[in-house]
Amino acid sequence: MFVDLEERIRKEEKISSFINNVVILEEIDSTNSYAKELKDQVDGTLIVAKEQTQGRGRNNRTWKSFGEKNLTFSLIVNYPEDKEALGLFSLLSANSVAATIEELGLIPEIKWPNDILINSRKVSGVLCEAVFDNNKPRSLIIGIGLNVNSNKDDFYSDDFVYRLEPTSLSIEGKKEYSSNDLVVILIRNLINWITLFKLKKYETILSFWRARWIDIGSELVVTQDQMVLKGNAIDINSKGELLFLEKETKKVHVINSGELST
Repeated sequence: MFVDLEERIRKEEKISSFINNVVILEEIDSTNSYAKELKDQVDGTLIVAKEQTQGRGRNNRTWKSFGEKNLTFSLIVNYPEDKEALGLFSLLSANSVAATIEELGLIPEIKWPNDILINSRKVSGVLCEAVFDNNKPRSLIIGIGLNVNSNKDDFYSDDFVYRLEPTSLSIEGKKEYSSNDLVVILIRNLINWITLFKLKKYETILSFWRARWIDIGSELVVTQDQMVLKGNAIDINSKGELLFLEKETKKVHVINSGELST
């Protein structure tokens, strides 16, 4: 796994001009946690783990990795100058995974803000975290987990309760995939979307995301801290925040964090 990965990255000009460091770990608790602890937060540092033992998702949920059957990595990028558009990083990261899945001939779906599904089953998740020093932003870490070659026996080998039914590329595509190839494809797509962000092509990011969004118009429950709202997801705004129409009051709420359920 990841044999000659760094060499492949260096050979592809578009990727090598963006990726400055490649760190390949045999085992780590979390690639995002490892990235956050690095003294030097160098833009374009890629951290890939063969085994992640304590993967994290949004709201500190557990992300199960199953060793070399799945892909887990983090990418350190400079904290964006346009802080108002920071929330778009979750969306563009989801777009990168969706674009990768489409290159494989599969059809991705996105749940707000960054769960990626195939056939209504979760195949990937994204966790973006900012790193601060004395309350000043230093960097942004994009963590991506992608179920590649895991099977149903892997997912249900214990009593773990999934929020969304899991799946993998191999289950959906009915074949095994190369993690090496997927890292390269995924990083290439991620660079494309980050480049669009830097060019302030925000509407391009939003439009791609919306076209794959499966929650729009759905009746949902939003749980945010102690607040519970029932209603419909009607759109996202220019910051990637959810616009939620509360059923009882007809009030439109702007949701930037929280839990969605049916």
